[in-house]
Amino acid sequence: MTDMYDQASDREHLDRDLAIAAARTANPAANATGHCLWCNAALGHGKRWCDSECREDWDLAQEAGKRHRGRR
Repeated sequence: MTDMYDQASDREHLDRDLAIAAARTANPAANATGHCLWCNAALGHGKRWCDSECREDWDLAQEAGKRHRGRR
């Protein structure tokens, strides 16, 4: 039988896991626009970057922006 502390801990773990999952999937800045989000090259439908280098550079810039704004 669990007590209220076990239940609170379980709820905390569930809330954390849900928040992490939401943060990993949600990135409104990464919507496909028909152009590479980093170098602005024209792309096909549904593509966001022209290659892995552009995607990595874009990710690094996003992380740097978060650090600059005080979010990690």
